[in-house]
Amino acid sequence: MSDLKVDIKFSRKGFKLDVQFELRNSHVTVILGKSGSGKSTLLRLLAGLEIPSAGTIKCNGETWTNISQSINFSPQKRITGFVFQDYALFENMNVADNIGFGVKKGARNKAIKGLLEKLELESVKDSYPAQLSGGQKQRVALGRALAIKPNLLLLDEPLSSIDFNMRKKLQRELKNIIRTIDCPVILVTHDLNEARLMADNLIVMDEGKHIRSGVAHEVFTNPVNKRTAHILGWQNFLPIKSLHNGYADTKWGRIFIDTTIVPDAEWLTIKPERIRFGKATKNSLSVTITEIEDYGAYKEFRCQVDDSLSIIVHRPSDEPTPSVNSVVNLHLSSSCLMLVRANTSTIEDVKLPFKQGCYAQKVS
Repeated sequence: MSDLKVDIKFSRKGFKLDVQFELRNSHVTVILGKSGSGKSTLLRLLAGLEIPSAGTIKCNGETWTNISQSINFSPQKRITGFVFQDYALFENMNVADNIGFGVKKGARNKAIKGLLEKLELESVKDSYPAQLSGGQKQRVALGRALAIKPNLLLLDEPLSSIDFNMRKKLQRELKNIIRTIDCPVILVTHDLNEARLMADNLIVMDEGKHIRSGVAHEVFTNPVNKRTAHILGWQNFLPIKSLHNGYADTKWGRIFIDTTIVPDAEWLTIKPERIRFGKATKNSLSVTITEIEDYGAYKEFRCQVDDSLSIIVHRPSDEPTPSVNSVVNLHLSSSCLMLVRANTSTIEDVKLPFKQGCYAQKVS
């Protein structure tokens, strides 16, 4: 396993990227963020396909990039495996030749044979990309990236162009395969479910900045600040007037909480699926339902508290639910509420221990 230390800046056509993190003996690190947040650009910088404006990249003690010293290794010298969104297979080469591309001649046959077996591609080794299924193309692209025995494997949203049902199947296959790979893996996605499934560790990016990182489960359940919480699916934010031990005072009354107190928190948040319709309680809000959208497995309710606040609720489609224009009570379970800070640019070390010794920084 390799260590990776990154501290770089990049600027092009109005877009700026400023990222600092360190991975130590990590396995699968997922970089999560909305489209345009800089995820793919970061991978290209790590691979040597783009040159930073400033900063350093070190892998396993070797300096790949140091702009102040005019050091920037080529992609070939870094030995990084890269799986692109569209797989970028060579259409005029069969499966075996695609996998062996980039491997030295003396080691090529052995590498191809081993990966054909590992990735279950022996039966299509003589086929061309146009003859393959989406899952087979993915495995060929992965095989080509692994054949060079990379120091680092980079996956740039490899399932983004595949339909929903196939993507679910391929996510499981990809997860099983990369668990057997003996090098750090960095996977980029904007899909929350994919991030939950694949990640040992998680880095959240927004507008070219790395804003939160840590063990994936801890980051998902403890988003720290409003920007991170929003990216991780926390849609409802209630501003806090004051915070006390056990409750928060808001414009809409006192709300009791069962969570770690964050002294400088300014927002109370709860995920849409954690809210229930029910009787008035000490943690309820009276709302008017203004919109209902049916998403198959669940329905989304837009509930208006007053002119300054609306709340999104997700309930199972087979659950009896109120209709548009109904006035109902929303119950906010104290155990499901989370306190988060406002968005600042303060950088502090993550105190959570990363899985397999991974360390990074966050912007809170």
